Amino acid sequence: MRAGSWTSFEKKFEPQPAPSHDFIWEKWEMPKDVDWNYWWTMVEGENGRWYAAPGFHFVNRIGYINTRQKWTDDMRDYLYD
Repeated sequence: MRAGSWTSFEKKFEPQPAPSHDFIWEKWEMPKDVDWNYWWTMVEGENGRWYAAPGFHFVNRIGYINTRQKWTDDMRDYLYD
């Protein structure tokens, strides 16, 4: 499945600003007991490009993204460009 565009991601999910960055949250900045359906992981793909992947991931993790709208089980990744 192809990754969606970053513009589509921003319109659909509305990323929320992190305390010390534009939108990428560090693990220690995240509130306790978060609802994971509002969180994405920014990961670096094998091609060196960055992707927002739904939920929490640990391999190739750059940081986390909190969104105003939650994702569902059928979500795809979105390419950060």
